[in-house]
Amino acid sequence: MDIGKALKQERLRLNLSQSQMAGNVLTKSFYSKVERNLCSIRANDLLSILDLHNIDYSSFFKKLKSENSNQNELSETECNNLLHSAYYKNDYSKILKLQELLAQKDTSKLNLNSINA
Repeated sequence: MDIGKALKQERLRLNLSQSQMAGNVLTKSFYSKVERNLCSIRANDLLSILDLHNIDYSSFFKKLKSENSNQNELSETECNNLLHSAYYKNDYSKILKLQELLAQKDTSKLNLNSINA
């Protein structure tokens, strides 16, 4: 499950409008785009929204992880995050692990041109 879908699920569970869910953290317009996965939310804004509505971080992120871990796909974001982490830490072994991971996963739907050397 992606963050936008999880936020929408929480909002509906709490019976809140998008404006109420966004609170004073984000505009309603931007929050709507986050729910539809048209925009990414900054980590501190996500945590602020979760705090605002007393949503437990652990259960929220477990929801994201549990659904994603059942898929044999790797997202472009995950690839980029892994690569950037390896690059900025100067860790060649992480790059090799990413290469192994990509070989094991279904990458047919990915545009990996942005991470090709």
